[in-house]
Amino acid sequence: MRKNVCLKVLSLGLAALLIISLGGCGKKEEVKKTTADSFKEVTPEAKAEETMKAFSNDTPYGYGDIGVEQTVLHSPTEEWQYAHGATIDYFDGTFYCVWGVAKVNEGDPGGHLLMSISKDGKKWSTPQKILGEPKYADSGIQYSYGLRGLFFVDGKIVVSYKIDEMASMAVDENGHRRPKFGDEYIVNRGEYAVESSDGGKTWQSSDYCTGVAYTADSLNNGRIVSWAGKYTDDLTMKSKWERWSIDTSLATADGSTVTTEPYGFQAEDGTLRCFFRTTLPVLYGAESYDGGKTWTKAYRTDFSSDASMFKFGRLSDGRYYFVGNPVYNNNRFPLALLISEDGMKFDQWYTIHDDIPQREYGGMYKSGYYAYPSVVEVDGYLYVAYSMNKETIAVSKIDISSIDKSKLTLQTPVSDVFTSDLQNFVNATGMWDYTAGLGYTSNMSNRFDFSLSDTKLENGKDFTLETDITFLGNQFEPTKEFAGIVFGASKSTQDTVDFSKDSYYYLSLELKGFTRFYSNDMGTVNGHGGHIPLTDDLKLLQKY
Repeated sequence: MRKNVCLKVLSLGLAALLIISLGGCGKKEEVKKTTADSFKEVTPEAKAEETMKAFSNDTPYGYGDIGVEQTVLHSPTEEWQYAHGATIDYFDGTFYCVWGVAKVNEGDPGGHLLMSISKDGKKWSTPQKILGEPKYADSGIQYSYGLRGLFFVDGKIVVSYKIDEMASMAVDENGHRRPKFGDEYIVNRGEYAVESSDGGKTWQSSDYCTGVAYTADSLNNGRIVSWAGKYTDDLTMKSKWERWSIDTSLATADGSTVTTEPYGFQAEDGTLRCFFRTTLPVLYGAESYDGGKTWTKAYRTDFSSDASMFKFGRLSDGRYYFVGNPVYNNNRFPLALLISEDGMKFDQWYTIHDDIPQREYGGMYKSGYYAYPSVVEVDGYLYVAYSMNKETIAVSKIDISSIDKSKLTLQTPVSDVFTSDLQNFVNATGMWDYTAGLGYTSNMSNRFDFSLSDTKLENGKDFTLETDITFLGNQFEPTKEFAGIVFGASKSTQDTVDFSKDSYYYLSLELKGFTRFYSNDMGTVNGHGGHIPLTDDLKLLQKY
């Protein structure tokens, strides 16, 4: 039987209440508890390295369909073309969503924060600025505000933020961020917070939650944690924030250039599990047995992820969830909900969004279709806030009851699907090798050792391709950084380059990541690989 749990801290008013008797008068008064109970330390059943190795989202099933309603809160304009980092929470009958905007590029000077409010999670107010216009540094470059977290303290809305200053060399003549200048050229000029006592209408400087990120989760003893590395036993969240640290050196040794943006959950036995985004195809994770004071090293998991921020949590019925991009394809696609019964095996995958949103503006670091989800559960629904193409902010409402109604079906192994079609394959010119039961594979010596292959396949037939590639869509021209595969309508031109005689199709692929492309459904792109039938009407193929 599932246990009824609720880990989300909404306000001090939801903290545990202590009932005391007033001497002799027979009356009782509720006194708000202000300090968490002592944390009962956990004795782990296995070493953290073994637990993380078993932590997995591998699944034999395809995606399940669930009830999702999407509302767009913010669309890009000519003046503000960038939007990202949405954070959503719920307090006293109202939803609040906060995000950051910039003029063109991620990190451009002059960026500020917006907030939108809703009573039902579907109809949202016009976004309003939280802070005034950023001031200018001595260099003449405008500061930029960066969102840190959203909290509710003593009935007040609290937004924590940072102020960034970009070096002169990193800004062009139009006041926008230059290419090829990274975070080392951005100076953090301090972390601050503002609070509102009137539902976000007016804001004042605040001492609460300064330097605390994301939103607050509560442990089983009442301790409040921010998975970005802080915790407090002060249930008012006004003070006593302690910092934790986790050794991520194993991820670095494994080749990850970034180990960041942690998030986690508390397991049923009280163990804290905290996971890190990496540049590898999987997450790294660590455990704490004393409520976050000390941590094991972060070890490699078997949980796939697309180098993007994610969220873990527990539903009110006790099940565990992951919301994010579980497929490693460098596109942050699709946005999915994964469910686990035991907090170790997240093998139930459900689609939140798998359509490709239209990008309206270009800009630096604006790759990724669905990114940086934030999640809150209210009255039988999950509300997920996220950015699309780093320019549009949306909230999707998910009916939790639809999860149990959705039917998951076993996927047919790729080799079984295509064994009967292997006779249709014809060798390319030294680029591809035939593998029995699989098809043709490419063995590249480096990222850029081929550009176009003249592999031909009869139009309408399926194919299997396994190599170091990532699908990009149909908007890219072949360059030294991209591989193109040309498919033909007949075998008559296998040895020619005269493509005018037949109908050929070009598919653009980036030479990094790992994806297996295969086909069994018309016109779909599946998260465990691309379903790409070679048909005339498929939008993902472009006539060559």
